[in-house]
Amino acid sequence: MPMRLKRATPIIEDDFGVCLWRMPDGAVLGDEEGRFLSMTGMLDDPIVEAKMKKSAVYWIGDEALLGEPFWVPGSRQVSDSEADDQMENLLSGKTPDEVQSMKQRGLLGP
Repeated sequence: MPMRLKRATPIIEDDFGVCLWRMPDGAVLGDEEGRFLSMTGMLDDPIVEAKMKKSAVYWIGDEALLGEPFWVPGSRQVSDSEADDQMENLLSGKTPDEVQSMKQRGLLGP
């Protein structure tokens, strides 16, 4: 069982991220093919969160009002073809996401 640190807080190094819509049971809204309802923006941007809420209600109805926005800092959206390329790279032993690799090496900004 992992130990939880009482006063530990994460350090966010990137002000941008991806906003998802998480339901009370922890499930994230998405389709059967693994694509999530998401939007890129500045972390905790109320405009992005309002648009996510409106979209979630559009797709699943008033049940979405029980959910809330969930931010993944430093993440970015990828297209289906980019995801396929990343999987191909991973399976062939290459770095799956070249952009993320360059960010980690400091060659791209946060």
